[in-house]
Amino acid sequence: MQVSDTTAVVLLELDEAGEVECVATADDGSSVSQKRVFPGNEARAFQLEGMKPGTSYTYTFNGLAPSQKKEIDALRCEIATFPAAAGVKEVRVLVQSCDRPDRLLPQDTNPWSVLDDKCGAGECDLLLHLGDQVYTKMGGFLDRACMIMDLYDDPMTTEASKKKMIAEAEEELRRSYRYVWGMPATRSVLAQSSHLMLWSDNDVANDFTEATKKGSDEQKYSDQFIKSAMGVYTEYQRQLWDPSCEGQLPKDEGSVMEEWNFHTYGGLGVFMVDMRGNRITAGGVMVKGDIMSAKQKKALEEAFQTPGLSCMLVASEIPFVSESPAMVQESAKFVKFLEGHWAYKEDECSWLY
Repeated sequence: MQVSDTTAVVLLELDEAGEVECVATADDGSSVSQKRVFPGNEARAFQLEGMKPGTSYTYTFNGLAPSQKKEIDALRCEIATFPAAAGVKEVRVLVQSCDRPDRLLPQDTNPWSVLDDKCGAGECDLLLHLGDQVYTKMGGFLDRACMIMDLYDDPMTTEASKKKMIAEAEEELRRSYRYVWGMPATRSVLAQSSHLMLWSDNDVANDFTEATKKGSDEQKYSDQFIKSAMGVYTEYQRQLWDPSCEGQLPKDEGSVMEEWNFHTYGGLGVFMVDMRGNRITAGGVMVKGDIMSAKQKKALEEAFQTPGLSCMLVASEIPFVSESPAMVQESAKFVKFLEGHWAYKEDECSWLY
């Protein structure tokens, strides 16, 4: 869910195709709604418009099976729109990243339970998700998806078989999202507050923008597999801040991905930096490129010129400050993924600062 002063984007997935209506009702009884047709087993977004600024809403869905509606209605399905820009005096922001529930030990505190308590107590206006919202490699989901497409490029594989492989591989990756986002506390958090998401590698496929070895141009995954995996990411994450994409990748497969996004909340600006898109095309082909494209740099410069801003949050999947550039560049000789860190690209790092 992603909320502004008069709009809300609500993501939903059905296990079979059907028409559903989302209805958001304010405390004074007024409501806004949208009805749309959903495909089966693919997330799509409602775009609620005409909401009142600074107003609390509860939302529900019409058209679901009774058991499904009961399950969703048991959640805290709440939307609080932001005040009109001039009325925003305070924005309470929480930040989360790297959600891997299989690493939690019995004695560990579940961070989602903490977030759920804070959101439920009205202590969160905006939750930033800074990458690795889902580890597709967890639980063997990624491995199984790769195995399904193992013979995709074999000259003996028919077009019908290729289409089936893609569908089955994408469904396997969707299962990783359903599993992680279906955890009780996680599900509760995602049903309330406003969320902005930023991709990292594991949201798609581990190290999908890295070559198999140093100095090589060989991809770790095939272009078609990366394309399919990025499509699943787009369904579950990009749609929250770009609902018009309808869960589809850019039609120009030769263009690089552009996943940065910028939002304003009164005097607060939030720029989510994309560290991956300039190294992968929409067709799933790796390319050489800086951390930030020239287009993204221009977008960040323009964001800072937004009238009325008094502060800016610049968010990234990897910390801006780490070891010295010299140390990171030396370590990258042995640990290749460090080439994608800020300190490795000292000129870009300096530009950003």
